[in-house]
Amino acid sequence: MPVDDALTRRLRELHGRGYRFALDDLQRLDDPRWALAPWVQFAKIDVADLDAARLPALVRQAHRQGLSVIAEKIEDEATVERLLTEGLEGEHYYIFTKDPSTAAFTDLLNRALGKPVEVQEVDHTGALSIKWQD
Repeated sequence: MPVDDALTRRLRELHGRGYRFALDDLQRLDDPRWALAPWVQFAKIDVADLDAARLPALVRQAHRQGLSVIAEKIEDEATVERLLTEGLEGEHYYIFTKDPSTAAFTDLLNRALGKPVEVQEVDHTGALSIKWQD
């Protein structure tokens, strides 16, 4: 879907009525959808398909735009460790996992970070809200 005036107007209108939106499958800093950030709350990054070298810049861009980052397709400890060392900056992220066992995932993140984290299930989809301090 092209970013044009009609899309921007509609997004602004729906945002004003309380709807929340995400930019899905972001993989480039020059993606024209970044222009929609004033009316969007989340930047979704599919980490399974992303060149690891681009992740830190995408996370910084999302934060500069005031967006929370949703990292998608995190399914194992190795991916969590890669994300923690390559770009997640210790703010607030939503992670979708096949195994939403909060206790097990909290333990995994505590070991990977070496510091306490707060993990809460967001809803029945397996989404987890994760917070920690650097």
